[in-house]
Amino acid sequence: MFRYAVLVLLMFLYMGLLANDHTDRQTNTLDSLMQLAEDENMHDTIRMDVLYQISRQIRNDDPAHSLSFAEDALDIALRDQYHNIAARIMGTMGNIYWRMGDFKRAFVFLHEANQIYHLHGNKHGIASSLNHLGALHYGRGYYDTALEYFLSAASIAEELDTLEFLAYLLNNIGWTYQKTGDMHQAMEYHKRALEILNQDEFELAKSFVFNGLGTLNQEQGNHELALFYFRSSLDIRRRYPDQRDVANAKRKLGYLYYLMGAYGQAMDKLQRTHDLYLSLGDNQGISRTLHNLGKIHMAQGQYTKAGDCFHRSLRLAKEIEIDQKISKNYLSLSVLSEVQNDYTLAYAYLQQHMDYREKIVDDEGRQRVIEMQLMFDRQRKEDEIDILNKSNRINELNLQRQRILTINLLMLLLLSIALLLVVFYRYRETKKTNRILSRQKEEIASKNQLLQELNASLVEQKKKVDELNRKLKASEKHLMSVNATKDKFFSIISHDLRNPFASIVSFSRILKRDISNLGKNELLELTAELDKSVEKINSLLENLLQWSRTQRGVIDFQPGYFGLKDAVTETIQLFSRVANEKEISISDHTDDRIMVWGDLNMTRTIIRNLLSNAVKYSHKGGRVELHSRKKDDMVEISVVDHGVGIPEDVQAKLFHSSSLFSTYGTDDEKGSGLGLLLCNEFVRRQGGDIFMKSKEGEGSVFTFSLPLKPSK
Repeated sequence: MFRYAVLVLLMFLYMGLLANDHTDRQTNTLDSLMQLAEDENMHDTIRMDVLYQISRQIRNDDPAHSLSFAEDALDIALRDQYHNIAARIMGTMGNIYWRMGDFKRAFVFLHEANQIYHLHGNKHGIASSLNHLGALHYGRGYYDTALEYFLSAASIAEELDTLEFLAYLLNNIGWTYQKTGDMHQAMEYHKRALEILNQDEFELAKSFVFNGLGTLNQEQGNHELALFYFRSSLDIRRRYPDQRDVANAKRKLGYLYYLMGAYGQAMDKLQRTHDLYLSLGDNQGISRTLHNLGKIHMAQGQYTKAGDCFHRSLRLAKEIEIDQKISKNYLSLSVLSEVQNDYTLAYAYLQQHMDYREKIVDDEGRQRVIEMQLMFDRQRKEDEIDILNKSNRINELNLQRQRILTINLLMLLLLSIALLLVVFYRYRETKKTNRILSRQKEEIASKNQLLQELNASLVEQKKKVDELNRKLKASEKHLMSVNATKDKFFSIISHDLRNPFASIVSFSRILKRDISNLGKNELLELTAELDKSVEKINSLLENLLQWSRTQRGVIDFQPGYFGLKDAVTETIQLFSRVANEKEISISDHTDDRIMVWGDLNMTRTIIRNLLSNAVKYSHKGGRVELHSRKKDDMVEISVVDHGVGIPEDVQAKLFHSSSLFSTYGTDDEKGSGLGLLLCNEFVRRQGGDIFMKSKEGEGSVFTFSLPLKPSK
């Protein structure tokens, strides 16, 4: 027995050394990744991977900062259409929001990731997202829904033969059965998970199974065995850097001490756990720990302290919307009030507890309806695409059948004509041989002429069919190109709209919540920021509307003579406030004697977009200039800035819809890339040309031309 104890002690010492080495390696890896992220010349694909790895490294210790890195990586993945990578990043963001207690955002990101995985047939991704969705519903107390997600994910994991992941899922299923009261099923799934994890490389996963077995034995009253499992789980988790898992293990151990009557040990362990959750910013863990501390105080007769803990736990649970924990706190407050002989308050708390129990059931039902509707919508879209493909195939087969029928009819017609010629020839030969011979030449000549005409007609018909096929192929190619461009536009526009809309939502919530507490200066700052966001959205939507109308060919072109100086002056006035904020001077050197022939509204739009870009990419305190000069029958208008300039490899992409390129301004202003496309469309429509010169770090000159008089 003594030798066994010595061996166990040596094993734990060795594993502790390995854990320290593992932590050092992780620190070195994070430092290397941070250095790589600062490299401005790095390719976007590599930068996306580096940002994602940094996000995963720090998500447990600094979740808010981790989200920032993940969002930057997601922007690159969506822009370059790395669908599976984008889904993986969304899954990580959903997991981080779940850890932070923001369950609504967590569900949005996890569900979107699951949809992308389904669309691209990624079974590993589907199983992972289902597991995270199950954990999300488990955390909110929706155990039936969580069990459905876990079982679906486990079925896929068994098919893919991913043992460690399968063990995690089996353990999660065991946890969920515990919550539903089916202890037999819970024990079976925990044992199955432990059988898979009987390998050293799965040590961390084994700690989660020990945790589940500990809770199961605790529920069954086997406290000594539960203590063994909880301590084994904690020993493993201490050798890894995830402090949140350590805090979870300590909380369960502290609650077990409470059940065993060791109130001193329970209080000490849970107080340390509370401080650890507090340092991690884990409100969910803090709420659960406070609830356990309240039970200990109530068991010791410290009713005031118990009530304080229950109320603090209840307040946090309401902030992060954990209905299950809200319900438990109301129940504990009801029991506490009953012990203090305040039966009226006890009944009120009990009624609140029952209301939230009903709400949990109702919310779970509504959640299932929403998820079923989402699944139905996705299936309907897939069915529509399948029907469209089948319809196209049917049309192709009909065209092929018509071509075969036409050929057969032509052959039948030729055979009929030949047969008629033979019959006619034989008939005439038996009646009057000489007359037949004299007329035969005329008949043959006549038929030859008819055949030549028929042949010419067939050739012409074939040319028409070939031309129709060519047009159909060109139309198909054009539609595919337009579709691809549309998808890219929607991806970029949805991303660019997200930030200003998020700002508007955030500012409106602040105004709604704190308007009575905000000073005049604070209100002015909020409204100024709100106005900026609205202006961004308005500018983006205006460009998008104009672009859409040009693509559909419905925009009116109303040319006429107008003064160039007036159009420039009106547009400069629109940017006076933005330019003043960045301390940028705008100088107008255009000739006020020049009259141009064109569409005034289109010209204003061109100048507005070019001037907007010049201000956006100019440094604070810089200057922007507008010049004009006549050249032959045209006038050239130039917008000059001395800002950041444009790299050579980017310049060729600016006026092409297939590349739709945009970068951040000097104050992190974000555009969609639509402005330059719209400028190109409107300049060409008016018979002019647009071009640019730029040098990185020195500024840019965008020049467009307009006619001085109508074209002949």
